Amino acid sequence: MVTVVDPLAFINQQMSEPPKEIPLVVIIRGDEQVALAADCREETLTVRTRDICFKESLESSAEAAAAIVGSVHRADREILVLDPQKLFAAAMSKSERRRRRS
Repeated sequence: MVTVVDPLAFINQQMSEPPKEIPLVVIIRGDEQVALAADCREETLTVRTRDICFKESLESSAEAAAAIVGSVHRADREILVLDPQKLFAAAMSKSERRRRRS
């Protein structure tokens, strides 16, 4: 079993009703057994540390602050960089926890 996290919850843009289906689930390697819910798959990005705008300049909630390292700007988009080691703890701090799908 893996815990599937909606990354939109970290920036307070989560839908009020969870979707009936998750189009894509990205499993993260590690002991915590965490995965990210996604709408679609795009190109793979290579990010250098110097490209990351660290979170001191980001505004986020307390829960998000633990998992968001910073952001990277590509073209006209801001892409959040998450710390996989802090993702599980941040997800468990949210009010809704694991539940079985019916």
